[in-house]
Amino acid sequence: MKTAVLLATHNGLRWLPEQVDSILGQQGVSVRLFVSDDASTDGAPAWLLARAEQDERVTLLPQNGAYGSAAWNFYRLLRDADFLTTDYVAFSDQDDIWHPDKLARACRKLAETQADGYSSNVMAFWPDGRRQLVNKAQPQQKYDYLFEAAGPGCTYVMTSAFVHAVQCQLKNLIAMDAALPAHHDWFCYALCRMQGKRWVIDARPSMDYRQHGHNEVGVNDGIQAGRTRLRKVASGWYRREVLLLAHMGRSLRPDDSDLAALVFRLERGSWLDRLALVFSVCRLRRRLRDRLALAMLFLSGLFFRTKR
Repeated sequence: MKTAVLLATHNGLRWLPEQVDSILGQQGVSVRLFVSDDASTDGAPAWLLARAEQDERVTLLPQNGAYGSAAWNFYRLLRDADFLTTDYVAFSDQDDIWHPDKLARACRKLAETQADGYSSNVMAFWPDGRRQLVNKAQPQQKYDYLFEAAGPGCTYVMTSAFVHAVQCQLKNLIAMDAALPAHHDWFCYALCRMQGKRWVIDARPSMDYRQHGHNEVGVNDGIQAGRTRLRKVASGWYRREVLLLAHMGRSLRPDDSDLAALVFRLERGSWLDRLALVFSVCRLRRRLRDRLALAMLFLSGLFFRTKR
């Protein structure tokens, strides 16, 4: 099983040796590692170049300026990496530790279920020794892909045929100067579901998910994480992202009348629309706690605060 791993880096030299070793040490698969660095200033590019010279499985893409976010760095990888001769494509963050059978298990699951996308739970860990299971493996719902990703993007493994479709869609959006979703992993999961393809979420953790003060996206638990998410909702960011994906879904599934009705209610946001959306939350999020939170956002009007 030939697997291309797309690794986005930015000032991650302190973690890269352990992470790269865990990727290249994957058992039961043939690995190619493609790396894109986002203007690191900590010596990471030099270390990566040296590693690429030592190991032909590692390719460091040419420097192409600053991207400003992990998502745009991954979009660059999706656009430019040469994964056409591989069977599967995986995403990787720079600071985690992969279990030795992470890729082999994902590839088996994809083959067994005939799915095009895979993600899994992770085991979060902190410098003080704390560990916590991050459970994202609740049953998928009809439109959950519009409101959430399929778990941490660093667990994603996808068939190369599907990633080629993602690449084509991405290039079309860039050529039209259209807005891109703020999260590459959410975009991939949504596109998979929009196209009627299968996605499997594995309940078994596939990696140790490092938590530290520089995580761009980490474990969304605790009071501070809740406040951060509320601020993003109040700013209109969440609704913009949902509608961006929803309109993409409408273009790919023009005959889906339920989706058309959902988009109409999300755009108009009247009291009747809010009540209808509250009664639909079971189709919009996977986890009970997230359904209740979304229902409160609809009822309170916070979800629609910046709609005009």
